[in-house]
Amino acid sequence: MIQQMKRRFMLVSMGSFSLVMMILFILLNAFNYMQNIQLEEQRVMSFVDWQLGLTGLDTNYEGSASNNQNRRDSFNFENWFNFGNSLLGTEKSTRQMTNYFYVVYDTDGKLSETVVGWNDEVFEVNAQILATKIVKQEKERGWSGSYRFVKRKLTDGRIAVTYIDMYHELETIIHFAILSSLIFISLLMIVYLLLLFFSKQAIQPLIHNIERQKEFISNASHEIKTPLAVLSTNNDVLEMIGIKNEWTHSNRNQIKRLNNLIEQMLLLARFDEGKATLNLVMIHLNEVVADIVQDMQSLIEENEKNLVVDISESITLYTDEVSVRQLVSSLLENAVKYHVGTQPIEVSYHQDTHELWIRNECEPMTESECKQLFDRFYRRDTARSRETGGSGMGLSIAQAVAQSADIQLRVTLLSPTDIAFKLKFKVGK
Repeated sequence: MIQQMKRRFMLVSMGSFSLVMMILFILLNAFNYMQNIQLEEQRVMSFVDWQLGLTGLDTNYEGSASNNQNRRDSFNFENWFNFGNSLLGTEKSTRQMTNYFYVVYDTDGKLSETVVGWNDEVFEVNAQILATKIVKQEKERGWSGSYRFVKRKLTDGRIAVTYIDMYHELETIIHFAILSSLIFISLLMIVYLLLLFFSKQAIQPLIHNIERQKEFISNASHEIKTPLAVLSTNNDVLEMIGIKNEWTHSNRNQIKRLNNLIEQMLLLARFDEGKATLNLVMIHLNEVVADIVQDMQSLIEENEKNLVVDISESITLYTDEVSVRQLVSSLLENAVKYHVGTQPIEVSYHQDTHELWIRNECEPMTESECKQLFDRFYRRDTARSRETGGSGMGLSIAQAVAQSADIQLRVTLLSPTDIAFKLKFKVGK
């Protein structure tokens, strides 16, 4: 149980930290992307506007453009964009030499002007082919390889298509993403190691309280057994000397009930400590269930219940037989005690899901009540539980047995008056 708490603490802590770091990682990279792309786009577009005579020149575009080649030499990401550029008909030399180009169409949609970057070489044909493709599209902004294109309608009715070389900006974005990823992974590893080292110390107070609680239950249970044994003996003596009445009968029932409760508490304490041992063997499920039904026949007849078993003889499981017997006995006893209605109790194996179902009709129940059935000392109807000898521990013990045997136990409310307990087994040896 302590190891489970430690793993859960580490899982929750690592999950929370990873989520925060992931959000921070996404936000930082999104901000870096927007800053690099938008700033470069605004800078180039303002210069294009100046060339078109739409605004005054207020940026030093030429100075930064002259250093473009030097900045590109710091990283070699050209293969990342070759495929997209080749599809659009632009060669590597064009992408490296050209900072931007734009093509202007008049109000009739005819080509009126083509301007290509800052280089001596002019690739007007390529520029016009690319711009013509964009003019026919509805998109106003997008990507063509490492180029960012912008289509807009000018104030005089003309249409301008501008291509901006974002190779360096994408280099910067990728470099930042790789660097931030390495930092993110390094921080996760450091936090994991710290949690691995300090997790036991962090939950030490809780572990101490649990250990004291277990010790108290064990000691109290053993101490209570002695006076109960004395009371049981005294009650037997009274009956032997002829004082046998409803009071001695009630005493015997209460003593038996307390002894059962103590045994259940000790059994749960052993499961919590992880002291249960397993003996995995191959079992025939139909034979195991048949034996249990035979042993419980008197209880079934006493409560006037009908039972239907539907388990194929070919069903074999590799599991702990003692745990399976204890689970089926507990769930079947629970079904017999709390079954209402005329429909029989059903015990069936579902081959498709590898589940053993124990299904019965019950008093009307809500989903919230159904979820509490495995809670210790939980009883929906206290009066009826006392009549049937219930202590609210049976299903808690069943769940502990299932967990120790690596069997999944769950409950499903098929309808407000129809409940099914399901045991899911692992298949294969």
